Amino acid sequence: MDFQKIVAEILETGMTQTELAKRCGHGTTQGHISAIYTGRRGDKVGYQLGAALVKIHRKAMRNKTQTDESAT
Repeated sequence: MDFQKIVAEILETGMTQTELAKRCGHGTTQGHISAIYTGRRGDKVGYQLGAALVKIHRKAMRNKTQTDESAT
């Protein structure tokens, strides 16, 4: 899974790295998110963090789609 792309798409919705880290929980810091976003962490993302990112991404994309549809 391309976590760098997932994080980038979440951040494009206006969420900050700090907000994303808090939503991920499990001791995730802004530095963890930054390392994923810039590619310094590579694909090495633990299960809990990866699952949290996927869940947040799905919700963010759903909300973005709903917002885009209501704007037209």
